[in-house]
Amino acid sequence: EKEGLPSAGMTREQLIKHEAEVVMNDMAKVVDSHVQKLEQMKARMETRRSNPAVAGQNEKIEALRRRIEHENAQYELERAQRAEAAKKKQEESRRRDFPAPE
Repeated sequence: EKEGLPSAGMTREQLIKHEAEVVMNDMAKVVDSHVQKLEQMKARMETRRSNPAVAGQNEKIEALRRRIEHENAQYELERAQRAEAAKKKQEESRRRDFPAPE
């Protein structure tokens, strides 16, 4: 058991739900951090793009922007897949612990 979890008095289903919420909150923080870094990089690129001394760098900047957007999309897809897997695991656990009456 992890330290700090309010597990006393919680049913297995409540504990699983709580753990899923903690994981989702942690993932949301990571995504927010990635989005913030992306916004900072976009701002820096815009500053460089408007500077005539680096006007020839526009193609490199555009390629970097596309790569960052692709990586961000990949990360979002993986995050969604992990969330779906956690949800499916929670549902399977719920069905196992509380089988339907026959």
